[in-house]
Amino acid sequence: MAGENRVRPKGFREWIENYWYHYKWPTIIAAVLVLAIAVSTAQCAAKPSYDYDVVLAMQSVELAPAQVTALENELSKYGSDQNGDGKVLVRVVDCSYNKNTTFYSMALSKRQKLQTVLTSEQNMLVILSDKEAYDWLAEIRDEGFMANMGLPEDGGKYFPLTETEFYKNVVDNVGSEVLWPKELRLSRRIVEGTLIENDKNVEKSMKTANEFIAAIVEKNS
Repeated sequence: MAGENRVRPKGFREWIENYWYHYKWPTIIAAVLVLAIAVSTAQCAAKPSYDYDVVLAMQSVELAPAQVTALENELSKYGSDQNGDGKVLVRVVDCSYNKNTTFYSMALSKRQKLQTVLTSEQNMLVILSDKEAYDWLAEIRDEGFMANMGLPEDGGKYFPLTETEFYKNVVDNVGSEVLWPKELRLSRRIVEGTLIENDKNVEKSMKTANEFIAAIVEKNS
C-alpha cells in the first residue's frame, strides 16, 4: 500500500524538518496566539488595583504628570486599604487644562473626559477642583453639582485645601516654581437624580468617598 512505502524520518532532526514542512503555519499561528494570551495575562496581573478614584477638574491650570503624581501620593496618606492588597493606591483622573492657554482641541478633550467620568463612573465621586471648574460644574444643574456634606464653604459643599498641610506637602514635593492653582477645593459630587443613582455599587462608593473626605478634612482642619 502507498502508506507502507512512505519514508519516515529516522532521527530527531529529520522529524523536526518533516514536522515543520507540514505544520509550519499552524504552529506559527498557535505560537502567536499563546504569546498574545501570555502578554495580556501579564498586563492584567501588573495593572494596579486602586482603592480610591479622584477626579481632578481645573480650568485655570493644566497640571504636569509630576504634579498629579504628587497629589496621588499625598491623598494615599488619608485612605485605607479597600481591596485587601496591603497598600493604599489613589488614582487621580486628570481633567485639568488652562482655558486661557491650552489649545482648544486639548481643552475640549479634557472637558469631554470630565463629562464622561462624571456621568458614567460610579467610583468617581471625590473631586478636586479650582474655582473656575467648580463654578462651571455648579452650572450643570440648578441645584448645583456638589453634595452638601456639611463642609465649611458654599453651604456645606466644599473644603478649601489651599492653606492646609495637605497642599503644602503636595507643592513641596514638586516645587513652587511650577504653576499651581490659586485655590484647591475638595468636594463630593451629587448622586441623587443622576445617571449613576441606580448603580448597584453606588451606595458602597458613596460610603467610601464620604469616609475618605472626612479623613482629609479632619487632619487638615
